Amino acid sequence: MKKSVRKTLFFILVFSFFLALFAGCSNSSAGGHPSENDGNNPQENEQNQGGDDDDDDDNDIVDNQPLVVEFGTWPQTIKAAEVEIDETDTKEVGLFTYYRGSDGEWYAKIIQNDFYGSRGENKYSNGEVVGSSGYAYFKVEPIKWTLITDDYSYRGQKLLLAENVLFRQEFYPVDSYYDEIRNRTIDGKTVYANNYKYSKIRAYLNGLEYENLSYGQSQTTNNEFKDKGFLQTAFSDVQQSVILQGSLENSAFSTTDCNANLPQATDFVCENTMDKIFLLSEAEVTNPYYGFSKYDSRGEGNTRIRKATDFAKASGVYLGNLDVVEDWWGAPWCLRSPLGVDSISNQHYIREIGPTGGADSYAVANEGAMGIVPALLVDSIYENLMRYHI
Repeated sequence: MKKSVRKTLFFILVFSFFLALFAGCSNSSAGGHPSENDGNNPQENEQNQGGDDDDDDDNDIVDNQPLVVEFGTWPQTIKAAEVEIDETDTKEVGLFTYYRGSDGEWYAKIIQNDFYGSRGENKYSNGEVVGSSGYAYFKVEPIKWTLITDDYSYRGQKLLLAENVLFRQEFYPVDSYYDEIRNRTIDGKTVYANNYKYSKIRAYLNGLEYENLSYGQSQTTNNEFKDKGFLQTAFSDVQQSVILQGSLENSAFSTTDCNANLPQATDFVCENTMDKIFLLSEAEVTNPYYGFSKYDSRGEGNTRIRKATDFAKASGVYLGNLDVVEDWWGAPWCLRSPLGVDSISNQHYIREIGPTGGADSYAVANEGAMGIVPALLVDSIYENLMRYHI
């Protein structure tokens, strides 16, 4: 009889442990796993699924409204027609050369690369058609960030997530979408295309080197972003000093949704990383404590929806099927969580947020049109470095 009681207590304790483990996702950065969609086109598949938001979409940070602050700067809005650019008045800032406008503001100059080519359906905020070639200037403006939580991973750190898709960047370093995906070898280990630690986007965000393996060539170290990535471009030295070195969980738990409905990408996870700028994980974007709804929740008002800036559109961000897109739709943006691999095509997948806010979508790791929504950590809202956005 005593042995039976002990066995019953043991199973109760084990069950309680796992229940607490998954429940803890409500206030942690861990958790998650990905699942394959049935559609052949992941992004179109996500668009075709309608639905209303859950009732718990609100992020109760300040008076039931998320706190938004301005911190750092980045090219965003297309130049107004009346503004003239003085190309003799310039300054080098990280990735860009900035040019002075007749309005006294700084502008970045890039070659337009509209994802939709010459269809003429993609428009800037001023109604102009996004070009598929030719230069355009974009005003350097403060970046808006939403305070997602003030207790990230129980460390008392404030998690800020960009309000918009700011640019596009590849996850896996390839020369083109059609470049053959081959696994890299780093420190004697096989590194898959959907490995976040050795991804091109992580290097871009933090100003790091990355290992490149192009078709028909040997593996090389690329330092194009070394010390001049998003971090060094968007923030002054003083601003960089207050951004915390975040300890990011990249375990199998982080690759599933918060309630563990999606399968874990156990075979494709990477080591935990320490970064100042990073992408969110599948577990984090489905965490109700962070103001996010269930992984398959989508619809107008979904807190995962992020609109693309003019600069992001010009850089080639995918916006969904323009024939069916609605005004409230956002642009798909990628997460740091891997999904899996197609054994036939050898295409490696990563998790992404779809244009209507669903967190069960995915993209190919070498997709060149993925939107990027950076995140960062601070220990305080510094009034001398940040400004509240009203």
